[in-house]
Amino acid sequence: MILPKVELRFSGPFLLDGVPLACPACDADQNLTLTTGRFPFPAMESWANCPCGQGWDERAVSNAFLGAMYQARTTRLKTTDTAATTGVFDGTEFSGALVPEWCPDDIRLAADQAWRKILKPSAKRTLRLGRRKAKNVAHAAGEAAWDGVKHVTGPVAAAAFVADWQARTGTADPTPIAPARKCPSCKGKGQLTLTSSIHGLTVPCSLCAGTGDRDRI
Repeated sequence: MILPKVELRFSGPFLLDGVPLACPACDADQNLTLTTGRFPFPAMESWANCPCGQGWDERAVSNAFLGAMYQARTTRLKTTDTAATTGVFDGTEFSGALVPEWCPDDIRLAADQAWRKILKPSAKRTLRLGRRKAKNVAHAAGEAAWDGVKHVTGPVAAAAFVADWQARTGTADPTPIAPARKCPSCKGKGQLTLTSSIHGLTVPCSLCAGTGDRDRI
């Protein structure tokens, strides 16, 4: 009877009666792979592969033995589950941890990590940039509309425009107010203190005329 081809990839040592199966070339006993042999009959040897590249006919594990191990393997339903194969075949005990295959929980976890670490930060950055751009466009539109109203319709319509703007946006003026720049002489205080060993005298700053505003210079 010809057997179907199966494969078992181990993530650690594979034990036969407590003794690890080892590579004949490098003596490694970790991460070996067993597959159905070149002649897929029950009594024939299975084929073993080592990560070093060595392959050999494994007489200790027949194709029928490999098929029994394949049927005895445990599958993973959740990420925390362990894939392994354990049991007894023809009086020989076998055990070994298998390289885990994908399960639906792995896909859910990978999607969750991709969202939290990649997609969500990217979406936040895009949203912040969009809000900033929309805010800049709104300010530019407000300035243009404000200048047009003042130029065309005069102060009465301008006041009505400001009232409408306040009702819709909650801001006092559609035109952004630039922050005042401090006078370099008095540091924005509007006055200078002259001190001596006898007394102190405070006088208005002559550079900004006591306003503390650099734009008044």
